[in-house]
Amino acid sequence: MIVIMVQFCYVKISMIAEKLLEKIFINGQQNHAILLICPDTNSLELEKDKIIKRLKILPQSLIEIGAGDDKNLDTGIDEIKNLLKTISRSSTTTSRLVVIKNANKLTSGAANCLLKTLEDPPLRTYFLLLATNKNIIQTILSRCQTYYFPNIVSEPYKFSSLEINKIKNMSLKEKFDFGDQLIKKGELDKFLVDLKIYYKNEFINNISDKNIIQSLLISEKHLKANVQPRIIAENLLLLLS
Repeated sequence: MIVIMVQFCYVKISMIAEKLLEKIFINGQQNHAILLICPDTNSLELEKDKIIKRLKILPQSLIEIGAGDDKNLDTGIDEIKNLLKTISRSSTTTSRLVVIKNANKLTSGAANCLLKTLEDPPLRTYFLLLATNKNIIQTILSRCQTYYFPNIVSEPYKFSSLEINKIKNMSLKEKFDFGDQLIKKGELDKFLVDLKIYYKNEFINNISDKNIIQSLLISEKHLKANVQPRIIAENLLLLLS
């Protein structure tokens, strides 16, 4: 097996999708284990979502494990053993992605248990490790293509991509009720900012329609011109279909 040297690449958001997805995944030059390190968990979630979409990972082909954000929680060897049993017992005809969140919280036993599979994973199986710092054992680092990047989200970030996706699945009445709550709480401007962040990242991956970006810019102008907030809110929520 060819061991790929660990690279700590400080890359801008406009370059992450190109380098990480095109060179590592799409063009067949990939290492099966990718490690993303970023201090901000929201930024990591955005990158994870982009990778899932570009690889066209089906819901049944996505496996996510890992410790929560609680500083006292770690991912232990039993959880890794259960993961390895799951992926070894089932085959897949499409790409399968295993996401390990907070990889910096893997215990030494869990990390050592994972090593062989990182080196020689099952067919069409990729590993994506997410970490908020570089406190990861060297044997894991040596088996991953590693990217370190600063926070992607520089603007105020209240509504995460996960929350926006939930809003997409709401009924029309639920969306309009949500819009009323945004106006009452004075959060319509924050919602617009986070929608711009959400669709900007979608647009980088050629997923978003240019008309959506244009609609967001128009809504921003209307908000500054004191157009009736309810009209702005309803127009924004109608974009989420």
